[in-house]
Amino acid sequence: MTSFFSLHSCKEQVDAILFLFSFTDRGSFDDLSNHISQITESSDRVVKLVVGTKFDSFMHTDVTESDVTHFQEVWGLPIFRVGGDVSAGLGEVAPLLNALAENLWHPDCVAASSVSISTQAALRETDSVIIV
Repeated sequence: MTSFFSLHSCKEQVDAILFLFSFTDRGSFDDLSNHISQITESSDRVVKLVVGTKFDSFMHTDVTESDVTHFQEVWGLPIFRVGGDVSAGLGEVAPLLNALAENLWHPDCVAASSVSISTQAALRETDSVIIV
């Protein structure tokens, strides 16, 4: 029970979780499903992104495109591919950062518009007179 409570308290103010694996380590990819199931719940509104590192290690890739496609179909989560070349710079991680920003921004927009719409609807439904 202790691990549940510590995990729960760690998730209280979480907006996103990045799940990482290495294309050169089959075990890390195989553990993804377990980690996602243990850490998140279907009712969570937490943004989940999966990042595969060492994608540019063509000579030693243990995770195939077929594996990636199957995972994405089952879990409905995109997998972002990041190489091991540090000199590639921000160009390589820009799509990941953009997706993270968009996925964090969208629920806020939906929440803001629903608050705005419900406030406007409540004002229309009131019979009170507003005197300025």
